Amino acid sequence: MLEASQIISNERDTYYNFRTNEKLPFYTYKAIEASAAALLTGLLFEIGRDFLEPLLAIYSILIGFSFSVLFSLVAQKPEKNKSDAIEDDLAFDRISKLHKELFHNVSYFILVALTLLVVSLACFAFQGLNASLSSWLVQQHKLVGTAIEIAHVCLRSAAIFTIMFLIVDSIVSFSRIVGRVVFYFENRVG
Repeated sequence: MLEASQIISNERDTYYNFRTNEKLPFYTYKAIEASAAALLTGLLFEIGRDFLEPLLAIYSILIGFSFSVLFSLVAQKPEKNKSDAIEDDLAFDRISKLHKELFHNVSYFILVALTLLVVSLACFAFQGLNASLSSWLVQQHKLVGTAIEIAHVCLRSAAIFTIMFLIVDSIVSFSRIVGRVVFYFENRVG
């Protein structure tokens, strides 16, 4: 069983242009994703159930689809031609590498999407708990209520940033999977 750190490491190893084999700057991409998440956090700070419920439904469907793809990748390994041609061996090696990397990309997407679901569900729980706890504490002591409100804003900001980062990261991951699948079938068929 792969651990989360191994899945992330495998994903990082696939950050290259698979058409030219040029290495891509993984951490630069993640910094851009974090910047986009920060911008979205500022714009969508007041997200609530109306945003999170459809998001959970969409990602639940995508996770199911991704598991289907993952099982398909495990079941269908590339087959080597019985030819002795060097070109066939090189093509097989390339297809095998793409197949393995596609498995890593889909595994990473599933990890990110599941994390997004867990964080979103935790936000649901926190919103309900915070509303009842805050009103009770404000009635008991004004200073404690103010501290709770400040903590709430900080935690909410962190949670929304995390959700936005996971959304952006999953979109980038999904688009990389689509690109890699297209390239995989171009090389497998062509």
